[in-house]
Amino acid sequence: MTETTIDSVYLGAADRVAEILRTAGPTELGTTVAACPDWTVHDLGAHLEGGVSDILNGRTDGVPGRKWTARHVAELQNATADDLADQLVSGSRRIPSTMLASVSPTPAWDLLVHEGDLRETLGLPIQPAQAHAALLPDVVQFLGEPGRLEGGVRITTDDHTWMIGDGSARATVHATDYELLRILFSRRSRRQIETVVDGDSEAVIGLGVFGPRDDDQPLP
Repeated sequence: MTETTIDSVYLGAADRVAEILRTAGPTELGTTVAACPDWTVHDLGAHLEGGVSDILNGRTDGVPGRKWTARHVAELQNATADDLADQLVSGSRRIPSTMLASVSPTPAWDLLVHEGDLRETLGLPIQPAQAHAALLPDVVQFLGEPGRLEGGVRITTDDHTWMIGDGSARATVHATDYELLRILFSRRSRRQIETVVDGDSEAVIGLGVFGPRDDDQPLP
């Protein structure tokens, strides 16, 4: 398989999210996003476009806190979906490659995770496998940094076996690369995680970037 760079993955995601926004009707744009229940589909589009714009213009105070993201929604509440889509695509082309290629949260992480949120909310197919293959190694490395995890967690997907942390494995996760990313970004509940874990499920639940998500409870 041809190697996929995070740059191409990021730009591809921007194009796909833009197409979702452009083709969504009024009802879809007003639908609450399950993983982000304070936001509609339009609100999430506003955050994604506003985040890119802020990065390009140096307006990064408070990143990635609630006040920062709430400002995007407030400032762009009257923007059309087409405008949000056009600005997201044009802005994504100006994000420096050095900002995307980092073993830490980057604009690519934000965009790919939220693309998944949109697709799940609207019942659309998941992202191309190349997106998961490009993003997972950096996310796993980030979560395995010293001090983030006590012990180790072995993760087995359809294509990879990952080891997060040091020491003997306390748990094994059997999932697709896509499901693994949704787990690691706190998009799955305890009950959902427990169904794909052998061993200490709490060790896996504790890996969530945004903390554990209770059963049947949307992300805050």
